[in-house]
Amino acid sequence: MSMDYWLQAFDNGKQGFFPLSIVEEAFGDALTGKEITRSQKAGEILVSFKLKYSRQPDYDFSIWATDDTPPLISNLSFVHNPGTDAFWQSVVDILTITNTALYWADAEDALVIGRPQTRQHLPPDMIETLGEPRVVSSFEELWLHK
Repeated sequence: MSMDYWLQAFDNGKQGFFPLSIVEEAFGDALTGKEITRSQKAGEILVSFKLKYSRQPDYDFSIWATDDTPPLISNLSFVHNPGTDAFWQSVVDILTITNTALYWADAEDALVIGRPQTRQHLPPDMIETLGEPRVVSSFEELWLHK
């Protein structure tokens, strides 16, 4: 069974952005490939990454980014994620330095942030729908329930 996960940046209740380099730093040595494709839509690029973890198959994911210098992203999503703690810690590392939230389709505790000040940037209807966000600092805390 797989589950969809979304990591999204927010700025005062609206779409936010953060540098693509934060993703690259968070995944570090696990990144084994990067390809950039120009979009037909002006100002956008598609950045495709390849991740490799010990005893895991290669994992591919892509992110739409702005064509700015530096490139900025608003969100990333993934399904069939690598079954490794290092992957999840990289996601948490992004949460702890950006105004992003990680959420997934679950009945409870499906909204996490990496720092308390991010809460003020989340849309009120998101909190109403998914519940109060939990602040996490490690991958182990992702799966703990209140």
